[in-house]
Amino acid sequence: MDFFEPYAEAAERVARQELDMVTSYGPGDGAAMMVRSILLAVAFSAMRVLAEQ
Repeated sequence: MDFFEPYAEAAERVARQELDMVTSYGPGDGAAMMVRSILLAVAFSAMRVLAEQ
């Protein structure tokens, strides 16, 4: 399980940062929050692929 620890730590940092951004949205901004979440997931995945190269 030690193999997953760095991934879990990185995911936790990303999740915290993403949750901190949620406070800047108002009611009715749910669609914007969802789009941002999806784009961040795609960007994070792309950065992982780039780091492997």
